[in-house]
Amino acid sequence: MDSNTYTNQAVINEAQNFISVKVNADTQLPLSEQYRIEAVPTIVWLDSSGNERKRDVGGYSPADFVTEMQAAH
Repeated sequence: MDSNTYTNQAVINEAQNFISVKVNADTQLPLSEQYRIEAVPTIVWLDSSGNERKRDVGGYSPADFVTEMQAAH
């Protein structure tokens, strides 16, 4: 997703509505355990209080990711 989805201009534009955090699940074990990351990529959608609203596992095309982002807010 780094080379295709996250660099897509439509994704970048929609991402302005979010605070995005990328975590290396191999080196950030406490966060990986806290958010129960078992596969990569895993996207955990949180509300403004830090509560999990949605969880997606697996990659997305740019168009599909924009749709997911729009549904998440």
